[in-house]
Amino acid sequence: MAKLLIDATPLVRARFDGISRYAQELVANLKQPYSLVGFIDDKVPAAYQPNFRKLPIPRRLYSLLNKTIGVPAIGSKDDVMLCLNFFEFPKSRAKKIIFVHDLAYLGDNDNVQTRNRWALKQLVPESIKRAAKVATISQVSAKLLAKTYGIKTEDIAIIYPGLDQNRVKKASSAQIEKARAKYGLPAKYILFIGTLEPRKNIMGIIDAYASLPHNLRQDYGLVLGGKFGWHDQAFSERLAQLRAEGQAIVTPGYIDDNDLAALYTGASVLAFPSIDEGFGIPALEAMACDVPVVTSDIEVLREVAGPAAIFTNPHDPKSIATGLEKVLTDSKLAAELVQKGRARIKHFTWSASAAELQSVIDKL
Repeated sequence: MAKLLIDATPLVRARFDGISRYAQELVANLKQPYSLVGFIDDKVPAAYQPNFRKLPIPRRLYSLLNKTIGVPAIGSKDDVMLCLNFFEFPKSRAKKIIFVHDLAYLGDNDNVQTRNRWALKQLVPESIKRAAKVATISQVSAKLLAKTYGIKTEDIAIIYPGLDQNRVKKASSAQIEKARAKYGLPAKYILFIGTLEPRKNIMGIIDAYASLPHNLRQDYGLVLGGKFGWHDQAFSERLAQLRAEGQAIVTPGYIDDNDLAALYTGASVLAFPSIDEGFGIPALEAMACDVPVVTSDIEVLREVAGPAAIFTNPHDPKSIATGLEKVLTDSKLAAELVQKGRARIKHFTWSASAAELQSVIDKL
């Protein structure tokens, strides 16, 4: 009987990123039985242990052998393998669905680490050639995949991220105050959520905040919620400079999943002016917590946020600042964005995404 195999890589990371959460929610909403495939040294969360299949080799050694002398393939040609992390891994005989979340690695810029960019430029096209189906998370990425790799559009499945409103929903006052104490948050603040790395436009957010009118900076702090990523020296130096000038900028580090809703709900606005995005789930998470969103005027974030956000030029801090100022000084506009956000999030559910994926699987 054909089996559904799933690469466990995104689900065994010490700290979940966006792809990890995407994988977590898709797997949780699948109706078909599955096996997660990992390695002998993986630290497996308790929830996945019953369905976990460990290959009898350490992960790094397997990867090294796969790149050099080769490794045996797992599964059968009748099985289906979900590769949720851009490329085929581990090697399998199964019919593969390769998930390419975005194509940021194609640019020769600071948006992706050099070593990762080099690896993905090689591994993604090789995996696509062996794929029974390619999947991605937005229409924008689908069009770019088709153009870049010559894939027929009918061979690309769009599996949108959904929103778990049991996990991210408007928090209570008590939850907000608990998070405020835990992370050292100001009374009122502008919020960013994500990894602090170049493509998230952290420098643009910092400079936009610094250019806000003095009275707004006195009333509102800036909270950059997320772990420091890479190539962060420039904005770390800028942060130090502004803090020395007395600016209330908080970098609480990685935010526990259980605290995300409280940080969103306590915010006055989400600043999310990314240079590049595969999707942009923080925009929807903020909407789910009744927080207005200021984001980038780029195609994918238009696709995600629809009419429920203020759009700005991510390359112009003054444009970002103007968007933030509009929301912070116009309570009617902020309330309108909250109402539109409540309607917008209904378009993105994990049950619908899992059903779309199941349809793709059933047709292979």
